Amino acid sequence: MSHLVLSGLTKRFGDATVVAGLDLSVSDGEAVVVLGPSGCGKTTCLRMVAGFERPDDGEIRLGGRCLAGPGTFVPPERRGMSVVFQSYALWPHMTVEQNVGYGPTTARVGRAEVRRRVAEALGLVRLPDAGRRYVHQLSGGQQQRVALARALVNDPALLLLDEPLSNLDTHLREELRAEVKRIQRSLGVTMLYVTHDQAEALSLADRLVVMNSGEIAQVGSPEEVYRRPRNSYVARALGTTNILTATGSPAGRGYLRVLGNVDAAVEMAGEPGAGGVVVSVRPADVTPVPVSDAEEPTGRIAEALFFGDLVQYRVDVPGRPTPVKANGPGTRLLAVGTEVRLEITPGALAPLDDETTGSGQLPVPA
Repeated sequence: MSHLVLSGLTKRFGDATVVAGLDLSVSDGEAVVVLGPSGCGKTTCLRMVAGFERPDDGEIRLGGRCLAGPGTFVPPERRGMSVVFQSYALWPHMTVEQNVGYGPTTARVGRAEVRRRVAEALGLVRLPDAGRRYVHQLSGGQQQRVALARALVNDPALLLLDEPLSNLDTHLREELRAEVKRIQRSLGVTMLYVTHDQAEALSLADRLVVMNSGEIAQVGSPEEVYRRPRNSYVARALGTTNILTATGSPAGRGYLRVLGNVDAAVEMAGEPGAGGVVVSVRPADVTPVPVSDAEEPTGRIAEALFFGDLVQYRVDVPGRPTPVKANGPGTRLLAVGTEVRLEITPGALAPLDDETTGSGQLPVPA
């Protein structure tokens, strides 16, 4: 059953349409992550759901109740939602207990119940002994945990998170990603999470929404959107990739030829036309292998960056203006200048649709 339903949601600022007729439903207990760059409309969408912005058109329903629509607008404090902001928004003059308990206290919940809820919320975020401390006595990661506890203490019908980890360093982001996922699953709370970070989107989402210029570019499971992006925008939104033109292969149906002499198994309907088909392939699925004297190389190593467990390569391929990105194991470092053939993992090529025609057959990319 759909818990949150957005229908034709539209928001304009002056002449600019920031969210354009967006349709989305979120099931009860589901974690939906909205991914996109700055200016794509994701935060404006979340702010409309929270009640901080009024939609110009469309409707927002939560649990069957209309929160915004023609002639209806429920203010934020009556929506039964909690928001975790990027800036934490904690009060420095209050202790952690007072920050976390602010919501139920202002709702005139009894003192004993407030203490119980606060203790439970701080336990959830693994800060059981921090209640008497002040915000300035906490690390950035602890402050974000407090902000999350304050959002959870009211037992919200919907948890909204607006880029909550972007101010933290890499280690803390990874740690708190896992905490957010653990808490969301343990409580079964419905979550709408907005981010521009691909790792957050892939690791936290039950279902992933990629936005582009106020519209939804693709919706699906993280694996589906990552492995089978609809177009080059979605492919690049989910991290580094190679956009290549593929043609029919001498190996026959079920194979495509890329980069001059590389054949790769592929799942696609029909055969590519005369102009070929544009495909996406991730660097993790492209492996450089040194050639023997009898083999024809695909290209030459132009750059090799060692990261311990893997090496990131850039391979110059004749006739291609930009290098191909490939990964190799950290146990074997290929020197710059080495001639290599490129091997592609079977099934890793993802054919892309033309965003204009939807034909799947595009001109040769630069």
